[in-house]
Amino acid sequence: MWLNYWPVIWRSILLQTVLAIGMYTVTVYYVNYIREFLSASQTSAFICNMGATLMLGASAILSGWLSDLVGRKKMLLSASLMILTCGFISVYLSSLKHTYLLLLAQMVLSFSIGQFLGATPAALAEIFPIRIRYTAIAFTNNICMGIFGGTAPLTIFYWTHYTGDIYVPAYYLAGGAIVSFIFVMNTYKKMAREPLSEEG
Repeated sequence: MWLNYWPVIWRSILLQTVLAIGMYTVTVYYVNYIREFLSASQTSAFICNMGATLMLGASAILSGWLSDLVGRKKMLLSASLMILTCGFISVYLSSLKHTYLLLLAQMVLSFSIGQFLGATPAALAEIFPIRIRYTAIAFTNNICMGIFGGTAPLTIFYWTHYTGDIYVPAYYLAGGAIVSFIFVMNTYKKMAREPLSEEG
């Protein structure tokens, strides 16, 4: 049965690319970046991360509600573009090395990621038929988080150190945003052409 759905499974994995990169960038990379590269205190790093986490949750709730009104596709596409832009804004604000601006930098990025996060579960539920829905959602999310999310902090740290370019996180997020944007478009286009016929 699964063999019939491999194309949509792989599209769904790539659709979530920017979410995986963004989640790990905020929750793992930024905490260490603030301490190692910006020489901020552990307290400052904790405050920034706590504020970012709260913003992420609030943004996801807002996004879930908005996606019911405007549709998942529009929400995911606009969130991809928002993350692409906010990645650069966030890095710039962080580079100013002020505690309040560090907090603002993380909250700006967290808000944009939350916009993608809130619409994703419902979008995945729409993409997969009932017979494989729960397994497919769990599989695609975990594979994506492992491949693109789990490797993101190390990859960003390495290239930032190697190149000396503080905007590496923004480039990485932008790349993920472009991949997600393309596969959101592709997935919904396929759904429009080939609606799921099997629902039981």
